[in-house]
Amino acid sequence: MVRWFVGFVVCAGLVACGDDDAPSCRSVFDCPGAQQCINGACVDPERVDAAAEDAGRDAASEDAGRDAAADGGVDANDVDAGGCPEGFVDVNGDPDDGCECPLMGDEVCDSAGQDENCDGTVNEGCDCVEGETRPCGSTTGACEAGVETCVDGVYGVCEGGVGPAEETCNVLDDDCDTAVDEDLACGPENTAARCTDGFDNDGDGFVDCMDFDCSRSFFITVCPETFDAICSDGIDNDRSGLRDCADPNCDAPGITVCGEGTDTYCSDGVDNDGDGFVDCMDFDCDDSPLCP
Repeated sequence: MVRWFVGFVVCAGLVACGDDDAPSCRSVFDCPGAQQCINGACVDPERVDAAAEDAGRDAASEDAGRDAAADGGVDANDVDAGGCPEGFVDVNGDPDDGCECPLMGDEVCDSAGQDENCDGTVNEGCDCVEGETRPCGSTTGACEAGVETCVDGVYGVCEGGVGPAEETCNVLDDDCDTAVDEDLACGPENTAARCTDGFDNDGDGFVDCMDFDCSRSFFITVCPETFDAICSDGIDNDRSGLRDCADPNCDAPGITVCGEGTDTYCSDGVDNDGDGFVDCMDFDCDDSPLCP
């Protein structure tokens, strides 16, 4: 509906108010010919008609915008300067689709392809979209790739992979630097140096004299007979001329394989081999100087 009086529209600029050239009037009877008295001035009829027509168009346009807002459940007073109801934005400026973008809040890094904040760009500021994955880590040497997952627009930690490890003598590139067993004294444990360096030189899981390559070698003399494995292997490991339990080195606390055959066990008051005889009562102790 037209909400302005024609006289107001005329005074607003379509027809000048108080024009010095226009005759003044108090009523239509004061105006010559067919002129009308508008706001104290005599105005030609055709100018009044043109002003009224323009006012009708403007009012109809305003009413249409308010009606559209009301149809969308939006208060007419919430229509913005661009003609869109509150919560909607005309992003593309295309009159055919109007205020096509509903404001949904901050931009969300997802795969829906929606412009939540209606700025004309999708997923701006996002390194990735929610739930997206990509491989990570290294596949060099013994390393294996893992997987990174996108959370809140950023890739998370690398999971499920195998990373670099300390280099060992195993003919593998443990530290994933393309070199194998570098800077290590790798090789068979067959020298006194390698049998006392505290390192598993041949990568078999046994270090120094715990490795049979050291303890059972005829040429290695640095492995004393001081633990069960060596005191029961049938070899004179330290080349002392005495083998296994006959070697005094095997007569030591912690050695359990020699039964009552050492001075320690022949004088401890215990039936160490469980044969019913204790210390010198056991025939195994006959050779002990403690048992005359």
